[in-house]
Amino acid sequence: MDHKVAICILTLDEDINILGCIKSLVGFSDVHVLDSGSSDKTLELARSLNVKTYVNQQVGRYSAAIQRNWAMDHLDTDADWIFFVDADEHLSEDFYSNLQICIDKNKHCSVISVPLIYHLHGKMIKSMGYPNWHDRIIKRGEKFTSAVGEYIDTDLRSKDIKLKLIHYFNSHGMRRFMEKQTRYAEFIGKSTYQQLTNKKDGDYFNKPGLKGVMKRAVARLGFFRPFLRFGYQYFFRLGFLEGRAGFIVSFYMGMFEFLVVVAQIEEGLKNQNKIL
Repeated sequence: MDHKVAICILTLDEDINILGCIKSLVGFSDVHVLDSGSSDKTLELARSLNVKTYVNQQVGRYSAAIQRNWAMDHLDTDADWIFFVDADEHLSEDFYSNLQICIDKNKHCSVISVPLIYHLHGKMIKSMGYPNWHDRIIKRGEKFTSAVGEYIDTDLRSKDIKLKLIHYFNSHGMRRFMEKQTRYAEFIGKSTYQQLTNKKDGDYFNKPGLKGVMKRAVARLGFFRPFLRFGYQYFFRLGFLEGRAGFIVSFYMGMFEFLVVVAQIEEGLKNQNKIL
């Protein structure tokens, strides 16, 4: 028996990615695109492949958790599970059959986490973390939390290494990637300042398990963060074996940590009513 699974693709100006993403969804017939207010041909292209489209344009800082929760409440589907895919992602060829087997084995679960396979400039990047687990296949009724690194707060979780999502995280090029990382860095920098000064853990620091512990520990490292991140990724995670692409990704991540520290400093200055 096939389990009912609806696909929800979150988009914003993804006309270069949306067709490839949808065409990779082999076996899935219940496909939805939730857009955040694109100004390009994203929705037009999606409708050309007969998928259902929606627009939910948030006010203020964008939150993927809010967008995913909106989809859980509003998608026109009777599916028991919602599978969230980003427009710059493709499914592995045997994803559908493996998912049906996985759900059969884990009917008691509320979340199935899948490993993202990062690609840059035509090369698989294991130094970004492999397997890097993400909560993507969600039983109806659950809710995401945290604006960055969104997750489902539950112990009823399963993982399956066979459910591979190929993530072309740099598909728009360097500028768009760094703009996105800067937004994330601002959020994390602000959260870090609040966590260190108020002694309170916000959603970002409340992740369960080792991830939450590591985030709280790293928060105190200041300008050591970018150097440690680069070294961790390039040497410990063997990024140097991935050639030029591995070096670029490691440098990207070091820059990201630098931006987090600057955002943390600026949040402190703003709270003291000082000019940035």
